[in-house]
Amino acid sequence: MTGTYDYRLVLASLLVGFLTAMAAFALAGRIYRSQPKAAELWLFGGSAAMGSGIWASQFISMMSFKLPIPVGYAFDYTFLSWLTVVAVSWLALKIAIQPVLNTKMIVAGGLLIGVGISGMNYIGMYAMNMTPPITYAMPLVAISIVLAVVASTIILTILYWLRTQRFWQALASKIMTAVVTAVTITGTHYAAMSAARFAPDAISQAANAPHPGLMALAIGLGAIILIFANRLESRLPKAGLSLEDANNELSRMAMLDTLTHLPNRRLFQQHLEVAIGRSQRVGTSLAVAFIDLDGFKPINDALGHHIGDEVLLAVAKRLNAAVRSCDIVARIGGDEFVALLEDIKSDQDIVPIVERIVHSLRDVFFIDHHEVSISASVGIAVYPRDGDMKRLLVCADAAMYRAKSDGKNQFRFFDSDIELASDRLLEMQRDLRLALSRNEFKLHFQPKLDGRTQALIGVEALLRWEHPVKGTIAPSVFLPAAERFGLINQIGDWVIEEACSIQHRLRSQGIKLNISINLSAQQFRNANLVSSILEQLKRFDTAPSTLTFEITESSAQHNQDQFDALLLAFEAAGIPIAMDDFGTGRSSLAALQKMKVNELKLDHEFIKNIHSNLQSRAIVDAVIRLAHALELVVVAEGVETEEQRKILVELGCDQLQGFLFSRPVPEEKLAGLISQLGAIKINEQQGVLNE
Repeated sequence: MTGTYDYRLVLASLLVGFLTAMAAFALAGRIYRSQPKAAELWLFGGSAAMGSGIWASQFISMMSFKLPIPVGYAFDYTFLSWLTVVAVSWLALKIAIQPVLNTKMIVAGGLLIGVGISGMNYIGMYAMNMTPPITYAMPLVAISIVLAVVASTIILTILYWLRTQRFWQALASKIMTAVVTAVTITGTHYAAMSAARFAPDAISQAANAPHPGLMALAIGLGAIILIFANRLESRLPKAGLSLEDANNELSRMAMLDTLTHLPNRRLFQQHLEVAIGRSQRVGTSLAVAFIDLDGFKPINDALGHHIGDEVLLAVAKRLNAAVRSCDIVARIGGDEFVALLEDIKSDQDIVPIVERIVHSLRDVFFIDHHEVSISASVGIAVYPRDGDMKRLLVCADAAMYRAKSDGKNQFRFFDSDIELASDRLLEMQRDLRLALSRNEFKLHFQPKLDGRTQALIGVEALLRWEHPVKGTIAPSVFLPAAERFGLINQIGDWVIEEACSIQHRLRSQGIKLNISINLSAQQFRNANLVSSILEQLKRFDTAPSTLTFEITESSAQHNQDQFDALLLAFEAAGIPIAMDDFGTGRSSLAALQKMKVNELKLDHEFIKNIHSNLQSRAIVDAVIRLAHALELVVVAEGVETEEQRKILVELGCDQLQGFLFSRPVPEEKLAGLISQLGAIKINEQQGVLNE
């Protein structure tokens, strides 16, 4: 037996599905922003209303399917199908209003909700009470269930994203997604119905039961109208909510951190301003504690941002529990928090509070089956001793960095030494920005020689800063500051561009030379690093094999997967990679076997005592032998004496670099140095022509 469709009712089912989706978006936002008790009431009432809308859409879909026999629906199974979709709606709204929604929750929720919606479909069809019973084409049943699960997963994600959007701001997005949602959800009904097979002589035992069609329309549309009436009432002044109340809600939301619901920077500054006024009136002090999490970024890199968000939520709860009831904790940045401590008579009043803050974060966090360990570095500034409102946060921030530099997992009060260091650091930040714009950076070059023939293999580019007033500033001084202030990537990009430019100029003089460039750990976390390097190589018509990029072992510590992916990208581009300062970090030769590197650079600490320390010599010998077994080129840095050179050559070290051969020289002296070192030969291993 086959049936036909009444397309007017098909369109009606789509319309009800669309209105139900719009109502669901409104409900998620309303529940999310309500106080806990009101949110619970809205959750139960909203799930009943939303479920009724979905149920109505499904039964209108079934009404659109016309069989050539009288059909009815048994009340008990019809009611069960409604109850099923109400429960599913409750679960969907409950998941969508969670503060943080991770992938596991979305997938599990989508699976449960999809199965529930499919259950509603098939229970509703069973309510027809057909004799002989309906049979099903199982492949189509499977497709309908998969479609329901996929649709539910998408809808959960949309509900989560739109829950905090304002009605008019997100109206266009809601309409578009509601159309997609209606088509998808309604499609699951029709997919389930298309799987049904009716016997030619089938009859409906429930033909005399009350037809639920008008009831479906009444309940579904009535529920949706009630939802939208309340929704509009909560949004529009003409419907009873004053514009002042709406503005107050907007202002409240603008003052809170969206993840933790702690005060944000703006609200914290308002609290601080009021507290300073109160402190002046009663003659007490107050303190600002700047709290920065130690080791938080690797959590995001290794476990994902959803776990990182859960950690931040847990941190917020612990911080609130650690301070007094009169204190205020705020989140002012990614992993940065501040605490406002009032009614302080001396530093001794501050110490136990800050100790509780530090200790509270030392305990392991258990997040989604992961054990997460972090700590906190805290800097403290006191009013009025350390300055006015604008200066307090700056001073607390400077003290926090001192706590980090002193070993982390501790606190420091702002003092005169930190003030001096802070002033110098701010001056360094300003000078670094000017140095980029004034072209104050220069590259110097130190030669790398073949260990056996002493022929020039290439040079390493070393960054120098020629300050117009302070003279030459060493990289060990300004590079940490550049990393702290987020300037290291700009400086690194300049180094790559300048090295390519110098190579181009050397070629015009008939000199083809390999240049090694150091990459910072921050640069190596840039997923677009290889493509940007290739752009520079193309711009200066430079072969990829003529540049070698040196990385340190610590570059892999933040995100091993990204690190490995970049190494593969370098290999695919034909750009050599050298592991710099080998032996000072955690890497092993076993790990090197998996890494796509071409060179191994021995740290100078192993070289300086190689002539007098048998243990150092044995280590270097072992590293060279094993590195050669892995087909790696070994470069020794810091060769300063002839005795060191002879031992390294005897041990089979491939390349040598150090003051014994030359100190770093600027570009204008490079051609003369090449001439002085002798004729440059062809280095087949590097693929670089040397005259």
